Amino acid sequence: MPTAASPGLHPDTRDRLTRAFASVLDAEGLTIPAEAVAHAVLEAIAGAAVPLTEAERGFLDEHGGVAEPADVFLAPMSAALHRSLDVARESGSLDTARVAELLGVSRPTVTRRRAAGDLHGEDVDGKLVFPEWQFNGNEALPGLAIAVADVPAGWGRRRLARFMTTPEESLDGQSPVRWLADGSDPRAVADVLRAESHE
Repeated sequence: MPTAASPGLHPDTRDRLTRAFASVLDAEGLTIPAEAVAHAVLEAIAGAAVPLTEAERGFLDEHGGVAEPADVFLAPMSAALHRSLDVARESGSLDTARVAELLGVSRPTVTRRRAAGDLHGEDVDGKLVFPEWQFNGNEALPGLAIAVADVPAGWGRRRLARFMTTPEESLDGQSPVRWLADGSDPRAVADVLRAESHE
């Protein structure tokens, strides 16, 4: 049955989406619940979909076999899935040994790169951890030392992760992570971070 967050969707759409997202999340090694991703996607769709006219709905009811045309949902669904995967990554972190393995360097090199600001690491319960959002494949994001040089003292790792993975209008609608991964100017991220820390 369609929900308030998914008007006009076929009754089993939520179940099919949940199963599809579970498969994607499993393949990515992410532990975020597939139901939460499906819910976020359906909310994004509900907020972005343009309602059909009565004539369009009648035609689709008679000839289409679906409650809404698929193309209305594809763009917002893709964007919502992308955001959900970023959110799933935001809370993950790696220890020094795993970062060394990922980057193909020694543990002391990881420690030196953190001291230089090229890697962002934090002490959590006496253990040094590195947020996963700062890695693009087996490389650290370029320009990270400049981009996050002025993280406000009151920001925890989740707040910084949320900032780094949330699309920003002044970064051409990209998240700071994607902006840096594309090789764009890290000073633009630093400017946004400074502005947001004063809000």
